[in-house]
Amino acid sequence: MYRIIIDGQYVPIPPEKITIKVDGDNKTMTLINLGEINVIRKKKLTDISFELLLPNQQYPFAYYPQGYMTADSYIKKYRRLQREKSPFKLEIYRYTPNGKNMFNTILNVTLEKLTITDSVSDGFDNKVSLEFKEYKKYGATTIRKKSATYTVKSNKETLTLIAKKWLKDSSKAQDIYKKNKKVIEKAAKEHKRKSSSKGKYLYKGTVLKKP
Repeated sequence: MYRIIIDGQYVPIPPEKITIKVDGDNKTMTLINLGEINVIRKKKLTDISFELLLPNQQYPFAYYPQGYMTADSYIKKYRRLQREKSPFKLEIYRYTPNGKNMFNTILNVTLEKLTITDSVSDGFDNKVSLEFKEYKKYGATTIRKKSATYTVKSNKETLTLIAKKWLKDSSKAQDIYKKNKKVIEKAAKEHKRKSSSKGKYLYKGTVLKKP
């Protein structure tokens, strides 16, 4: 048994069948030495579709926790959801015959397709087919680049700490020294030292270049 909620509104009669389509987005490539390979990528957006019977009379087996509404009330809402092109929540709850919850599908979606069917076999009721697509919020991502230079903040700083903070890799300490040996040794001599002892002694204001 299903319980379906579309943008906060319960469906009165659950569908006989729900189709949930989850496609992968892997790509195959052919490499000279390896032949064909499969490049694994994130899955595509989920597609969900089902057909609903919307009653125009208050059946005893239908579910009306928010009060009885005609088929037209539901259809107007679905038209609005499609027209506004804004994401909303789709909730699908599955229960065993004794009422035990099995598992649920809860997604933010958009309504991609609405098909309304009037059939003599359905009497005064209406059928609608709904097709939803999963929605994922997105936006511009700011990528922070590592600065090309680093200015020593304190005489107590070490190349290891600078490498960890600046390059996210403390093992790059000697790479920084090799790249900046001249300025590091010059600063040491200006502070009355014979040498920096391979970068052991650093001085505030020294500008280091990225290795």
